Amino acid sequence: MVKSETKSIRRGIRNSYLSSIVSVTLVLFLLGTMGLIMLNAKQLSDNIRETVGFNIFLNENLSDAEVNQFNRALKSKPYVFDTKLTTKGEAARQFSQELGEDFVSFLGKNPLPASITVQLKAQYLVDANLKKVQTEIERMPQVQEVVFQDNLVETINANVKKVSLILMVFAGLLLFVSLVLINNTIRLAVYARRQIINTMKLVGATSRFIRRPFLLRGVAHGLYAGMFAVMMLVGLYFLAKEEVGDVIYLNNIQWIIILFGAIIGIGVVINFICTYFAVNKFLRLRSDEIHY
Repeated sequence: MVKSETKSIRRGIRNSYLSSIVSVTLVLFLLGTMGLIMLNAKQLSDNIRETVGFNIFLNENLSDAEVNQFNRALKSKPYVFDTKLTTKGEAARQFSQELGEDFVSFLGKNPLPASITVQLKAQYLVDANLKKVQTEIERMPQVQEVVFQDNLVETINANVKKVSLILMVFAGLLLFVSLVLINNTIRLAVYARRQIINTMKLVGATSRFIRRPFLLRGVAHGLYAGMFAVMMLVGLYFLAKEEVGDVIYLNNIQWIIILFGAIIGIGVVINFICTYFAVNKFLRLRSDEIHY
């Protein structure tokens, strides 16, 4: 009879721990999925920003060699993502094709200057950095005029801010709900062992001694849950790349590794904190209150 009761208690404890790990894993998986969506949205916004270019018109007295040298120097700047050079001859040919006639022969000279289309890195397409870049380029002696698409940049930045705010609010709500769910799950797991806590108190064990194995087990369960969630996220990532690769822009492995590390860390920290407070609750109860 005693053996049967002992097996039943142990089975109940194992089931509570298993359900705790599974529940925390699913919650962390949801958080990680939201994180992947946010990182993908950031990469998409960066890609859109980096397609926005502005034109630099160069002085007419520059030779082709000087134009090419200036283009190479410009491309090496830390804020430049890419450049596209249009020489005087190329500009004349493109304009002649649009007109349908050779205007250079008619005028006797080519009045069009060489130009460079510059695409900036995403972090420089914000108002403060953009003004600094514009000022620096305008002061270069080879530059005749700089034409920025200010309205387009402002529109893109405004839309990116709106989308980022919506994602942040949703992520905050999801994190709050996740904390509540994890806390309740761990409290139920500790509740299944309340009799053991009470017995240890009756034989004179200190609170620190009672709390330690629960905290170590909580950390281990958080680590397991985090690792399982990361494995599920890796599977989700490759499945998404296979099925809907056209909308997956997340290719920064460093960001993904940081996110996965954060998911494991969140699992460990939340499990530790929730276990600590759950055990303390039962440590404060009297023996006659432990059954309620």
